[in-house]
This record gives sequence, C-alpha cells and structure tokens, in this order.
Amino acid sequence: AISNQFVMGVDDSAPTVTLDVSDQLLTIKGSQDSPIHEAYPALTYYLASDQPFSVTDESLFNVAPTMGEAALTVLQFDAQKDVSFVIQGTLDQAPYRPNVNDYAVEDQVYTDFINTLLHQFSLQHDQADVVSFNLLARWYTHNMLVHYLSPHGLEQYGGAAWGTRDVSQGPTEYFLALNRPEMVASIIEHLFENQFEDDGNWPQWFMFDRYEKQKADESHGDVIVWPMKVVSDYLEKTKDYTILEKQIAYTDRESFEKTASESLFSHLKKEVAYIEANFLPGTYLSCYGDGDWDDTLQPNNSKLKKQMASSWTVALTYEVLKKLGQQLADYDAAYAAHLSALAAGVQKDFETYMLADGTLPGFVYMEDESHVELMVHPTDKKTGIQYRLLPMQQSMIGELLSPEEAKHHLAIIKSHLQFPDGVRLMNRPAQYQGGVSTNFKRAEQAANFGREIGLQYVHAHIRFTEAMAKLGNKQETWQGLGVINPIQIKESVLNAELRQANVYFSSSDGDFKTRYQAQENFGKLKEGTVGVKGGWRIYSSGPGIYLNQLISQVLGIREYADHLELDPVLPAELDGLSLTYQVYAQPVKFVFHEATEAKVVINGQEMPLHFTEKRYRQGAICFEKEQICQLFNKSDNTIDIYR
Repeated sequence: AISNQFVMGVDDSAPTVTLDVSDQLLTIKGSQDSPIHEAYPALTYYLASDQPFSVTDESLFNVAPTMGEAALTVLQFDAQKDVSFVIQGTLDQAPYRPNVNDYAVEDQVYTDFINTLLHQFSLQHDQADVVSFNLLARWYTHNMLVHYLSPHGLEQYGGAAWGTRDVSQGPTEYFLALNRPEMVASIIEHLFENQFEDDGNWPQWFMFDRYEKQKADESHGDVIVWPMKVVSDYLEKTKDYTILEKQIAYTDRESFEKTASESLFSHLKKEVAYIEANFLPGTYLSCYGDGDWDDTLQPNNSKLKKQMASSWTVALTYEVLKKLGQQLADYDAAYAAHLSALAAGVQKDFETYMLADGTLPGFVYMEDESHVELMVHPTDKKTGIQYRLLPMQQSMIGELLSPEEAKHHLAIIKSHLQFPDGVRLMNRPAQYQGGVSTNFKRAEQAANFGREIGLQYVHAHIRFTEAMAKLGNKQETWQGLGVINPIQIKESVLNAELRQANVYFSSSDGDFKTRYQAQENFGKLKEGTVGVKGGWRIYSSGPGIYLNQLISQVLGIREYADHLELDPVLPAELDGLSLTYQVYAQPVKFVFHEATEAKVVINGQEMPLHFTEKRYRQGAICFEKEQICQLFNKSDNTIDIYR
C-alpha cells in the first residue's frame, strides 16, 4: 500500500481536495474551500499506475479517520514485486497523457541544463577531495532553483513565499556569480514592486503570480537594506544604469494592490529615506524594530524595539550605503555624495557606541545618547551571553573594522564560537526557563534545540567563509566550506550523525533531547563529544550563497561586464588545483599555483598585473575584458594563477 496526504490549503488536516477514481486514474482538484481553487480553478493533478489498485484510507492500518479532517488516500495493490506510478499536473485541466516522457532523455536534458548554468564547473586535483564539491555544485544548484522558483523545503513544505531578505541573497548571489544578471534584473523588479508606498519599507515575505496579495505587513529591522544591496551588486556587475529608470509600481499596505509606478531610482531614494527616518535619535544607528536576521532574537518588549540597535544590521547598512554611493557616482553625483556621507555617519557612530571598548556587542540599548548599554557582550549581566558572531564577521565583510580590530575579533571567534561542525551564532544559547521570555521571544520560548536555537546555522557559517576570504585566511576558507559539505561529512566532522548527503541542511543541531539538557551540556559540542545532526533541508538561501562563496571568493573568479578579477584564497595543499569553467562565454581551464609572488599566464603569455584595493590584504588581480578576450580562442584556453 502507498499512503498519500493531499493538501491544497493552509491547514494540513482540513479537507481541501476532491478525488475521483476512474479506470486506474486518480484525479485530484482543489475543493471549493481551497484557496488554490480560487487562484487556479483549473489546476488538476493525476496519479496513475500500471498496476491495478483500489483506494481506501488509514483504516487499512487500523486507524480510524478523524471526523471533519482530511483522510489519507491509500492506494492498495495486490502482492507483487514492483509498483510504479506517475504523477502529472496541469494548470488548464488538460486530460491525462500517458507515456509522455522518456526518463533517460529527460534526465540528460536536466543534467545538460544544470551543467550549462554552472558553466561546466569541474574541479580536479591529484590528492585533495574535490569531487564532492563538483557533485555538491549540481545538488545545490537544484536546491537554489527550488528556493527561487517555488520556495519549499522537505520539512518546511508549506508556504512558497519569497522572503525579501532570502531572495536578495541566495538566488541573487548565485545568478551574479554565474554571470546571469538578467535574472537578477527580474528579481529587482519583483522586489521593488512589493515595496510599500506609504513608507518605503518591505514585507518580511511575499508571494507572487496569482497569490501576490499574500504577504506580510511588517518586517525585521534589516530587511529594508537588502533590496538596495541587490541593486548595488547588480550595478557593480553590469554598469547597467538604464535599470534605474525602469518604472515599477509600489504596493498599497492596506489592500496589497499595486499602485502608481515610479522609477527604480525613486524607489531607492524612498528606501534610503526610511533608513534615515529610523535611526535611533541623535545617531546613525538603525533601530532594531522587530528584529534582525536571527529571528529567534526578536525583542520581547516595545522598549527594546525602539531603543535598541543590532550591530550586525548597522554593519550591513554601512556596507550597502557605501557601495551604492560608489556605484551611483557616475549617475547622480550629488545623491551618491549623500549616501557616502550617511555611510561615514554610520561608521562614526559604530565606532563611538559599538566599538568603544574594542569588542563588538550583539546589540546596543540606548535610552538616550548618554545611557548606552551593551548586550551580548562580556560586560552584559542580563542575557548571560558574551559574544555574537554576526556583527563580527559582517564588520569584516564590509571592511568596517581596522586590520587590528579584525584580528582581535577573529581571535574571539576562534576561541569562543568555532566548533568542530562550524561557527555558532553565540557562545551559548539564550537561557531557557520553561518558555518564559525576558529579553527575546523565540530564543527563550522554543522547546526544540535546533536551527537558530541550536546556534550552528549554516547560512551564517557560509558568511564566515566570506569573512575569511576577505581577510585572506586561506586555511579557514576551504576548511569552512568543507565542514558543511554534507557529502561524506563524517570525514571532516567526526561527531556528525548520519544525514542526507545530497541536500543543503540549514543547521547542525546538537543531539540533545531537551533545552535543559542542551544548557547543561552545551560545552560538549565544542569538545565534539556529543553528536550533531542535520537540520531542515533545502529551503534556504544558503545553497546559492555557498556556491557564490566557492566560485567568487574562495576560487576567486569574478566576471564583470568590463573586467575580470582573479582573487583565489586557497590553502597550500590545493597547489595544482584546476577548474574547468567558462569566462566571457569561452571555455577556460584555470590552474591555481601556490607562490610567494603573484603571476598570471594566459595561454602561455605572462600578463602585466594590476591589483584592486583591499583593506586587509593584497587585492584581486584585475584585467580588462577586452584584454582577456583578445587572448582567448574558442576551444582551449588556460589561465595559470600564481598566488
């Protein structure tokens, strides 16, 4: 027997489908009570089998169906060795079509599509394990596409909404890294047509297509920054300033209807105006509002919402304001100067209020400018937590810390936050007292010690590898990607428990039965003496971010409209690593060499070198596109990078 739970509504248990069985064909549609029926009245699914079956429910397993709830649909077959069935869907109620696809043909078509999207990405090395990264690139591309096209996960199978913060990272970074800026232009349009007209902010999440009126009416304090980051990254990639003139509608906050259109540049100004209007009084520090990226730390009371700032959000805001100002300098010099002045103000107040004693807090709480309290900091007496990862690594990524300050905070991360299975969000979990909140909501309420509560959130660990690449820490970058590679994970994480190898897992969770047990034994995670298991699968911006870090930051290949940057950050044991790839639509074999002096040889010709500026280390080697393309042929190119 094969059991099925058909859900076409918000509530798993509510009966929201109609079933019809005829000639060994099961037809499934949304009932009149289904919200899917309203949006897609002709949506129809078929389930067919080559083997005869009868339809029953959970009573086959001696379980009585619950009155008023949807019953399981159980297909009962005669005893036999093999059972096969086909699931088919149609938006226009087209009839079932048997034998429409050949599996081998479709498998090859899909494989070719993924390989083309990845520019035939393939690593080779004589000794190091790089094959797992080749396999992972394919699986994570699949996971990214799921997150981009129909945001679901194996555990989080409901929803299908774009998180404003999420789509601004995973799919955006993937498509920029793989040189598909037209996809990012489409993301920009969808993002900005969901900007609220009244104040310029965004919903935390929104749906699209015929479900576009399904969205949140609020968002965390950092969400306002992300759409602006997408635009700044797109402009850096393409120099396509025509997108700033594109007319895009707003969204009405009450009705969720689209309103009058304005240029994307006007949308950006409205976004920046919201940021300025929501600084803590007398400062350039963004108000915490309903939280930041770690939504377990949503404030428990309104005073924290209005008088607290997240060091991570402030560091992110600085990075994006500075970059957008740089990108707009040739488009609108006066407004670019305004953005640069805002970034300078953020930097000054960051140093005044957040770096005053040399160690970054997770948050600052300010009743007024003269009463500043550091939270999640060595001086913090309220939360019992001393260190928070996100602001430390973001301040490195945004080059907000001096080299000495970055070195100091890296030492803190390695001493207090780096565990065998990756870095953790804080040095200890929030205190759990039976679900009663004092400072934060979910961090102090949730009974399950997983995902952000368990503190090893893989998305944040990927950002750690980005910070290490920014610093030029060769060992930490490759090792950082390796400890979260699920393929043969026990070879790199000895205390890892069995987990699925071909999907992204969103966290590495300590194997504790209760929050109390986790509190008492948390130190065992750092010792590696307690097991760690994979968290929720697939649904995350993480796969796209991971592949961006692998290609753009660790291998260091960054293709722009007018120039190419080569900036590998690889450990000595990968000397001789080669990568089959494509640059400017031409096949290229990159060979990476460990060397004391930088050198680049393209098809046998040594090139004169020009370096970009970096705050913490020697910058990327930069070549004009025309200079590169003149040396390329259409079949066989080799770029040797000595670094």
